[in-house]
Amino acid sequence: MVYAHHFHTDEWPAYLGHLLVETKRHTPDFADLTAGESQAIGRLITRLSKALKACAGAEKVYVLHRLRYLELSASTRSAAHPATSSAPTAPSAGCPY
Repeated sequence: MVYAHHFHTDEWPAYLGHLLVETKRHTPDFADLTAGESQAIGRLITRLSKALKACAGAEKVYVLHRLRYLELSASTRSAAHPATSSAPTAPSAGCPY
């Protein structure tokens, strides 16, 4: 119903903790989700946020709606990175999961 994967593009540098969450059925926005899809997204975002805090040292996890269909970008800000900066960062250490 929903899935997550690491964000990667040749145009932007990849970093630990930048993930994309998508529905398998492409929808333009939240209003078009089924109840099951909506619940699955909520559960997945919660689990990913907890994992990013535990594995990537994230102090804060941001989730943004992107593009022409429902695609959520989850990115992190580490405790060492100033809260006033607009660039999210996470350490490059591996995750035990």
